[in-house]
Amino acid sequence: HVVSGQTLTVGTSNDFAFAGDVSGVGTVAKVGTGTMTLSGTSTGSGTIEVNAGRLDVTGTAAGTIIVAADKTLGGEGTASNLTFGTDANLYIDDTTPGGLTLTGELDSTAGVDVFLAADPTAEGDIVVVDYGTFTGADTDFTLDPSIPTGTRAGVGFSDDLDRIILNLGLVNNTWKGADGTNPTFWDINTSSNWYNSASGNFFNGDTVTFDDSAVGTTATLQQNVSVNSMTFTNATKAITVDGAFTITNTADITVAGAGATTINASLAGGVTLQKTGGGLLT
Repeated sequence: HVVSGQTLTVGTSNDFAFAGDVSGVGTVAKVGTGTMTLSGTSTGSGTIEVNAGRLDVTGTAAGTIIVAADKTLGGEGTASNLTFGTDANLYIDDTTPGGLTLTGELDSTAGVDVFLAADPTAEGDIVVVDYGTFTGADTDFTLDPSIPTGTRAGVGFSDDLDRIILNLGLVNNTWKGADGTNPTFWDINTSSNWYNSASGNFFNGDTVTFDDSAVGTTATLQQNVSVNSMTFTNATKAITVDGAFTITNTADITVAGAGATTINASLAGGVTLQKTGGGLLT
């Protein structure tokens, strides 16, 4: 219990969790480089200051959270009000449907750097934070690392009236290889060689799959591309990816099919190539 006018200072260089009730109207100051996790229900209406390290709210914090400049907040719990200092950090779990929920005001006017917990693989919006009222603009939010060039139009953060959302423009593509002019071309927003929910074209950041639905079995790079993930599940058809360009991956490459797979292009991104299928890989 923290009484009015007093400050409770907590935190070390180690990570720790607190599942109890932080009550009272005083101030809790998070210090130290470690991560503090509030997993319980805190009834205190005072202020929680993140002055160093990281605070994860996975339970309920009834008070106001103030994240100091360059400090970090995470978790998908519930809080009242939230104010970010200059270029403060927000870590979100993009693998879950929800985000941090605020019953009161979100103030992002000082700018927020958003980090994703995992490489996104699904189409659609990612919830960044739900709010009651909002002071700021969607342009206050910046994705780190930045969104690559060559992505689809409309990619970025937006204010959805009661929440901030992030759309990375991800589309799940399966190689078709049937463009009327260039059926072997793997390029950016030019040749319609993909089965997808959009135009049939590839954009940087998309997920790509090669399987037996391919009409043409060779994809030849026409420029450097960036993919979210690349998977081969071809069971009977022999698939070839080639070209004098580079594929940059943000997730591991998986070769899971029984069919033959040939990759004759440069790979980048520091990921691994995992062969789990019985097909020949060259």
